[in-house]
Amino acid sequence: MNKLLSFVAILILLFSCRDDDFGKNAQKTVSFSVNVKYDTSFNSAISKNAGVTLTNTNTGDIYTQNSNENGVANFASILPGTYKIAVNKKMNAEEFTATFGYTPPSSEIIFNGAAENIMVNNTTNNTSIELKTSRVGDLVIKQIYYSGSHTTQGASFRDQFIEIYNNSNETVYADGLYIGQLYGKSNITVASYTQSNGQFDWSKSMGMTNPDKANTDYVYADYVFRIPGNGTQYPILPGESIVIAQSALNHKSPLLNNDGEPINIQNPDLTIDLSKSDFEAYLGDFRKSYGETVYLYD
Repeated sequence: MNKLLSFVAILILLFSCRDDDFGKNAQKTVSFSVNVKYDTSFNSAISKNAGVTLTNTNTGDIYTQNSNENGVANFASILPGTYKIAVNKKMNAEEFTATFGYTPPSSEIIFNGAAENIMVNNTTNNTSIELKTSRVGDLVIKQIYYSGSHTTQGASFRDQFIEIYNNSNETVYADGLYIGQLYGKSNITVASYTQSNGQFDWSKSMGMTNPDKANTDYVYADYVFRIPGNGTQYPILPGESIVIAQSALNHKSPLLNNDGEPINIQNPDLTIDLSKSDFEAYLGDFRKSYGETVYLYD
């Protein structure tokens, strides 16, 4: 009899506390809203039809919604927790002009905003996100192949090159682009003309007009190369690259040096074909202009 009463008591206990112990109340969803506005450079105007994404940092649950005519993205039913919020808005030139009253510099403008560690619960049911815009990327150095291939089996240092990549969402022209090869020491030996780290102390240079910032605010170039062009002659399309070679040759093939001597490549697989490079850096005439000999392989 006692065993039967105990069993009935356990059943009553389970049914009486089932809602709380099994988490129904703990998993109750809440509503949440995100107010989306542009930053002050766009007069803090509301942002309509911006894509808003909420990501629960604990569970990985993702909720998406677009902002309405009032710039508000309403989420009717999401789980309480800590969220990461990302907002994205793309405008074509026509929409941009209609919204802000002037013509944009490109055909598509991208606005972004984000926030992290946003608490969502019964007492915190809204937040605001400010959208900013900037050019999506720009020209970046994608590769610097400076070490060269094998000194005896490959092309030594003759196959050096730089690849410049257009990381933006619009065409960028390479015309007039400067590339500087900086000058410094290749060792850390300390001397009277160096800093404590062994690098040159430029404050001691002759004619230095701003010695206090000579080592912190400036860099010093050994060579500066400039891509020619009239401003719109050498376009780099979005996601495309240009290659600037030391010598725009097929380095897998034999060549003649400036003395007319043949140079054979022992292992062509170690080097590359740069004959289709966009530019090369030829210094022969420049070196002759100040009395120096032309580099043997230039």
